[in-house]
Amino acid sequence: STQSTGLVLSFSYFPFSSTMELTGLFLAIGMLTTGTLNTIATSLQNRISSEGRNGEKNDFEHPYFQTFTMFCGESCCFIAFLMLKYYKMREEERSGKYDRVPESEVKAEASKRRFPLFFYFLPPTVCDLSATTLMNIGLLYTTVSVYQMLRGAMVVFTALFSIIFLGKRLNFQHYLGLFLVVTGITVVGLANLLYADSDDASNPLLGDVLVLSAQLVVATQFVVEEKVLGHMDVPALMAVGFEGLWGIILLSIVLPCMYVIKIGGDRVEDTYDALVQVSNNVYLLLAILMSICSVAFFNFFGISVTKYLSATHRTTIDSCRTLFVWSVSMALGWETFIGLQLLGFVLLVCGTFLYNKVLNLPASWVDYLKTILPPSCFPPEPRKDEQRTSLMDPAASSEEGFGSVVEERPEIKRRSLHEQRMRYYQSLQILPAQNLRLVDIPLSEYRGPSMSSPGTNSGLIQ
Repeated sequence: STQSTGLVLSFSYFPFSSTMELTGLFLAIGMLTTGTLNTIATSLQNRISSEGRNGEKNDFEHPYFQTFTMFCGESCCFIAFLMLKYYKMREEERSGKYDRVPESEVKAEASKRRFPLFFYFLPPTVCDLSATTLMNIGLLYTTVSVYQMLRGAMVVFTALFSIIFLGKRLNFQHYLGLFLVVTGITVVGLANLLYADSDDASNPLLGDVLVLSAQLVVATQFVVEEKVLGHMDVPALMAVGFEGLWGIILLSIVLPCMYVIKIGGDRVEDTYDALVQVSNNVYLLLAILMSICSVAFFNFFGISVTKYLSATHRTTIDSCRTLFVWSVSMALGWETFIGLQLLGFVLLVCGTFLYNKVLNLPASWVDYLKTILPPSCFPPEPRKDEQRTSLMDPAASSEEGFGSVVEERPEIKRRSLHEQRMRYYQSLQILPAQNLRLVDIPLSEYRGPSMSSPGTNSGLIQ
């Protein structure tokens, strides 16, 4: 039948087809652009002066309100999730092909939970709220480039917590990467303290401490997500959206309380003053809208990069994002170039790449190190069929919300047949997985051995 399909196993020098290459490039550019815009937009808000409720012009210094806008951006991911889900349902109805888990299995999975799924996202949201607020306050006192670089400390705290609470075993390369990260953070912080202009950073020590403290809270968030959500199969967009909705609910209660509480004669957070300032300055309004949109799209692009490319790609892109933030900040005249800071950035990136195995030590080095170091420094790697995407993997983390990326697979949807075939042929380990591609073609276009022999097309196995 001409409507039937055949399965052809094809090997190529490139990991993706042309369409996939363009898709990956688009996702990478989107993640890099929106991530840079998000940090720049937040810093820009702090630099804009606007008339407040007292009739005087003041800088926009409302970190809790900025956290609220961040959660508004995250909640947009839930809208995107609903739209994609609706689109998939319409496609299934149009094609007449349904790929769903039986209702009995869905109910059995739901019966294992003590609470509705939405409530499981409350604990990580509390951590996210605390960490984001600390970083927003820290950004008021330090430069935007140092703020972005110090966020790399998340790798150190995440590794520490994964050892203590999850029993993860690290090898020598992990420890070397962590050492470089700590060294890079120390150099960056030292450069900020010694050479930062007081106009660029009013209190660099306080700002750096707050940003580093926030990374400790982020690592705590990862542990909470691993313990609470690790056994659940939750689409990443839904997860980010749930945290956004929880953040809006919590801050809708907390912000009025902060408006009433006064410390030293000043309100902890004057939300009314923030709204007045926004209404009196169109540029401030645009900066806030840019922040909301960039948060939503950054999470979407980040999740898509991890899903369609890999967590390794995401780590690399996020490191480039730090460089872009620094470059844009200097181009805008917000800070000056410091050579010592560049050294710290290079150490930080190298350490992050080593820890996440974007870069690997040469095999000859590893063999030599095994002769002089104890065997405990080189624990056996888990087999590929035992590996899973961990919520504790900083390379798989989204920046503004759900700390990890779970496979984008709703509970009512099974893996597609194409994906099952892909995983099966990759498990054969005939060739590296990145060079393996599955192509479904109509049998009407299938060419017999006489038309396509190994001698004329060595890249095709039929």
